[in-house]
Amino acid sequence: MNYTKIRLSCSLFILLAVFITLVPRPLPAAETIIWLNDNLPPAFISEGPGKGEGIVDGVVSIYKKHLPEYEHRHVVANMARIISMMKQGENACYAGFFKTPEREEFVHFSLPNLIALSNSLVIERSGAEKMFGNRSSISLEEMLKKENLKPGITKDRSYGEVIDSLLNRYRDNNNKYTVRAGENSLLGLLQMLENKRIDYTIGFPWEVSYIADRLGKRNKFSVFPIEETKDSQWTRNYIGCTKNSWGEVVIEKINAILLKVRSTEEHMHHQLKWFPGNLEGVVRNAYKDLILMPARDSGARRIVTVAIANWPPWKIIEKGRFSGIDIDILKALEARTNSIKFSFIECPWKRCVEMIKEGDVDLITSFSRRAKRERFTYYIEPPYVLERTITFYVRKDEGPVIKEYYDLRNHVVGKVKSSASFKRFDNDPEIDKFEVTWEDQLLKMLDSKRLDVIVGHDLVFDYLIAKEGFTGKFEKSPFKFTKRTGAYLAMSKKSDSLDTIPLISDTLAQMVKSGEINTIRDAFLNKLQKIKR
Repeated sequence: MNYTKIRLSCSLFILLAVFITLVPRPLPAAETIIWLNDNLPPAFISEGPGKGEGIVDGVVSIYKKHLPEYEHRHVVANMARIISMMKQGENACYAGFFKTPEREEFVHFSLPNLIALSNSLVIERSGAEKMFGNRSSISLEEMLKKENLKPGITKDRSYGEVIDSLLNRYRDNNNKYTVRAGENSLLGLLQMLENKRIDYTIGFPWEVSYIADRLGKRNKFSVFPIEETKDSQWTRNYIGCTKNSWGEVVIEKINAILLKVRSTEEHMHHQLKWFPGNLEGVVRNAYKDLILMPARDSGARRIVTVAIANWPPWKIIEKGRFSGIDIDILKALEARTNSIKFSFIECPWKRCVEMIKEGDVDLITSFSRRAKRERFTYYIEPPYVLERTITFYVRKDEGPVIKEYYDLRNHVVGKVKSSASFKRFDNDPEIDKFEVTWEDQLLKMLDSKRLDVIVGHDLVFDYLIAKEGFTGKFEKSPFKFTKRTGAYLAMSKKSDSLDTIPLISDTLAQMVKSGEINTIRDAFLNKLQKIKR
């Protein structure tokens, strides 16, 4: 054996190993965030004069500085493509979203980052003068009901919850919508409006002014506030990233950044940039209320957002206006504390519960106490309603007889999604339950014989039966359940207003003890009796 050759080979191997170790290895490529830009000036300015100087363009430049571990790439896309890319799972973010339940299916949302004035109706000026004269606002629902008027809207754009709800409500009955996609969709709609191919469209006031100025047609269009949104003049904007594990991590980092930068003048500079100077004070105050939440010692009222589902007579929503027993209780709380302002947000009940769970709103009313709900809420003592009656309704003289609990197992029972009736019923897998969003849907399905039994709180159904013209059609089954768990105000554990709980609790206890809660409730019961008569 040639030991010299063996030693030489070993030495060469060792030298090669040392050389490989010493050669610097290339660093792994940084992950990339694709920032999606809608050509929606002045929020995004993707071309022409002022390119990259839009409101959202500016705040994104701040966020990028705090995310050096990522490569950042910008892609200009219309809203239809933005939605498509996120649904397909591409690692992308968009910093100008309205939050909607549909979008939460495929988007992780951040804390709110900006505010925008609510969308308005846009009408060609000469036509507006003929139709509306000197009116200061217009009902969108009235416009949608007019069969001779053709609206134009942008594909996949959200105009805010109230407007989206109205558009969806009339979509099936109104096939005359002109839906425009592609780049510069609002520009195209304004040109169609000018050429009388559509009768009106919807957009942000500053967005319309910006485009009209650049067309040299500032005086060509009239912009009207929408009556249904007058109680929600401002809308929160959010950053949204694709709903996957990558997007979840990015949003967590963005939330941490927002908590640092939202209160800085640099961030505020971009928020204010395209608003007229005379609105600066108004914008700053709205931004503090909706984004920053004013401190207790600032002299301003603390804004506490409340999730409200239509549940008359406790919570009534009509044309974007809120009323009912719960609303009056909260208004009385406002007056007594003089430091809290409740801001109401409309949502279906199931969505309201999810919003509380995720911390998208602060407070929810008429909340029954359940162990699984205590994982994400703090119940505010005392309960303001001590008991309620859960009642089963059938069609009068022809419905099934529900004398005892076991009679329910022979029928499909209609109920509202995520509503708590009583534990035995809620957890019983042998009862076939059919869920809907609203109580009035249950009444209509019972009337049309699509359901034989529906369940809910008797005061709620009695109010709706009288109001919706069903008096005499239904009757209460002999079997009922008196619920003694009470109804509470409950606050999200993720709320920024947790420090208001002691004040709300003390004030509520005084109102219960003095009988003020009963007085508010009885006032609505008296109204109910008048409706029945």
